[in-house]
Amino acid sequence: MKKQYLIRIKQRERNLYQRIMGFLGKHAHDGIELTRLAVYLVFSLLAIIGLPLHFFFKVCGDDQFVLNAISISIWAGDILLLWHYLHHKISLNKAFLTYAVLTQFLEGMGMIYMAATASSSPSSAYENIVFNEAVCFTVFLITCMGLLRTAATWLLVIYFASIGIAYVLNPTVVASQFLFVFSFIMVCTWLYMVTLHFFMGNTSRELNDYKQLQDSILDMFGISKVEMVTLVQMCRQAEGSHDMDYSKVGKLSRHTRDNLIRVSEYLHEEKRDSLANLGELFPQLTPTELEVCRLVLKGLTLKEIAVATNKRMGNIRKKLGLNSGDDLRETLIQRVKG
Repeated sequence: MKKQYLIRIKQRERNLYQRIMGFLGKHAHDGIELTRLAVYLVFSLLAIIGLPLHFFFKVCGDDQFVLNAISISIWAGDILLLWHYLHHKISLNKAFLTYAVLTQFLEGMGMIYMAATASSSPSSAYENIVFNEAVCFTVFLITCMGLLRTAATWLLVIYFASIGIAYVLNPTVVASQFLFVFSFIMVCTWLYMVTLHFFMGNTSRELNDYKQLQDSILDMFGISKVEMVTLVQMCRQAEGSHDMDYSKVGKLSRHTRDNLIRVSEYLHEEKRDSLANLGELFPQLTPTELEVCRLVLKGLTLKEIAVATNKRMGNIRKKLGLNSGDDLRETLIQRVKG
């Protein structure tokens, strides 16, 4: 019974994993978009679960009408944007960027409000402003993890504008060591993101150029990417192997097969003509030895020829009357040219 129970648990976990990956694969087309989607969903889930701790359960933050309204606005905006994205009303980038900017802006408004009304309770305002700074810092980092191109700049500008206004209104409750720590890390992260997007842009352009070249080659030969990979796999056999893996032929289209047959016939005729000419020049050599000579003339090394034909050169050199210091290829070239 215990074993069957564990099997059912594993099966449910496997089914859940397949559903999650199926959902992510349906909404993401590459690795970057998949990362962005995962970060956005986690970001939204944290906000949906965490914000009610402030405006409903009163666990964290100051219990003021304006601050509660800010939290409710962020919470409602998150749900609304997530719903629109899941129903294909807006794109992932737009939903993510809009929610990040909205959250950063409203949290900044909260800091300004607390700085302006801190005269009644400065110690409480100081703690809440530090808490909002931490929230802004977290939103900034999470958004950077989503690899949105302009998000880091937008959020950094909003943060400094908000904290700057709050400082002007009440420097006593705003200035703290946390402000300098958060600001320094955010600036360093922003510089890193700018550099990262610069190199990502160059890499993306190179990949696009490569894809265009690849598509042009495939279009020129009239084959698909699968067929190209299949042909490469069939041609690149292990060293010393004479067996061709014909099980992959089924992946080739009829048009590609017909082209391969024509190429094979041409190469066979070329090889036959080459051997016939060498046979007239060197009648003392056997057909196998003539094939070795043909490979030598093509420029293959002795090791490559030995692997391809399993033949040695000693008997050929002896029949052609070569000394130990004579170069076989040079001798063949001179005699072929006459």
